[in-house]
Amino acid sequence: MWRQLGRKLPLILALGLSACTGNGLEEGQAGFVDGFFGGIMVDEPRAALIGRDVLSAGGSAADAAVAAYFTMAVTKPGGASLGGGGVCLVHDRPNSRVEAVEFLPVTPANGGRNATVAIPANVRGMALLHARYGRLNWADLLVPAESFARDGHAISRAFARDLQTAAGTLAGDAEARQIFGLDGSDITEGRVVRQIELAAVLTLVRTRGAGEFYNGALGRQIAEAIQSTGAAMTADDLREYRPNILKPLQFEIGNDLIYFPPGPVDGGAVAARLWETGDNNDRYSDGSAGERVKLLAEAASGAFAKVGATGNGAAIIDYSARGRHDGVSLVTVDQNGNAVACSFTLNRPFGADKTAPGTGILLAAPAGARASLPSAVIMANPVNDQVFFGAAISGGSPAILAAVALETLRSGQDIGVAVTQARAYNTGSPDVMIAEPGLAKPVQDFLQKAGYTLQSQEALGRVNGFWCPKGLPREPSCQFVAEPRAHGLAVSADER
Repeated sequence: MWRQLGRKLPLILALGLSACTGNGLEEGQAGFVDGFFGGIMVDEPRAALIGRDVLSAGGSAADAAVAAYFTMAVTKPGGASLGGGGVCLVHDRPNSRVEAVEFLPVTPANGGRNATVAIPANVRGMALLHARYGRLNWADLLVPAESFARDGHAISRAFARDLQTAAGTLAGDAEARQIFGLDGSDITEGRVVRQIELAAVLTLVRTRGAGEFYNGALGRQIAEAIQSTGAAMTADDLREYRPNILKPLQFEIGNDLIYFPPGPVDGGAVAARLWETGDNNDRYSDGSAGERVKLLAEAASGAFAKVGATGNGAAIIDYSARGRHDGVSLVTVDQNGNAVACSFTLNRPFGADKTAPGTGILLAAPAGARASLPSAVIMANPVNDQVFFGAAISGGSPAILAAVALETLRSGQDIGVAVTQARAYNTGSPDVMIAEPGLAKPVQDFLQKAGYTLQSQEALGRVNGFWCPKGLPREPSCQFVAEPRAHGLAVSADER
């Protein structure tokens, strides 16, 4: 049976469906699924538990992703605010396909180079994800987020760390200062935060749908609120924004395929190029630890230059934000072998460091001010529709995602070790390598002898992921790993 972790969370799914199990619960109620229901890995613990309950209620991987995302929009908004955007890869088993849902936060039409914010994209992105792959009711999936915002939630360790790091710049915004208590109050784990204005927004999105955020009276209110900050944003910018369904980049890996988001998701293009380079003639798996880092560094430099030349701007990344966490990610898989891997961003940690007055929505920075590139990866078999591997990155370089995939799938490393081990990556500047302090001394010496200047930084990027060697849904024997640097959580159920 599924394991109950912690107290009962405010997730009440009442769909009025007649299907029920021997435990007397109906589909749509947490605990409906007997035995294995899947797993979810998220950067914020409450979001993981909410997603767990959705899966145990019979929800799809997409349902769990939607509920977990909106929870993080409340409990970890520095990377998951409604004002941001991102990308999701989806293994859609019933339709024998893997697709990318692209909803990047782009610059408003009239913003130009002087833009100060990006168009909020997450709400429409999640609506598309749910409409295409969801099973449970949209309104029910937003209840937990709305409840946390209205009734208050205790700041998790994950969000407390974010606030502590960003307080200096975020405190310059009066709205954020009031919402998060940046007026001298201690930013400590456990302090209760209420977001009444954000709760009101979520109520309208829950009851009237995502269209209200873009087309309705709420959309006009949001546009006017953003304009009041001095940003060039119009109601038309919101109304005309559309997410996209894209065909992923794919590469053979034995009888299986590995998928990455395509352009304009530059993080997907970079990660794909690095995977292709490392997998070619087993160059990555045959190399020493130092040679592996150097191989990906050289490939990253070329990949950043290549995608930057396409006009997507990936080569123009603002690394002045290093040291502040940027973005969040979630990965979820259900009992039927559907999987979703999502990477969200505000283009910089806490985005533009400003809140749209009266809405509680932290706004994303303009697309040209990137501190990281969102990306995700899924490995599946297109013949029998088994899914084996999925991961997504929260901030940092997509090279980190490629390294975790190569370590797990080509070098035979335990995914838990692959995610935990010390990291280093190239920024796109050929002679500079950013490395975590725990990087092995022999690797540091090797890189320095190779001509790299090493710059130390704590906690480079974050990756959440799963590895099911025998494939789902054939055999629910999987590893579910949440990034330890993020203080997130991975939850699942065993078969008992």
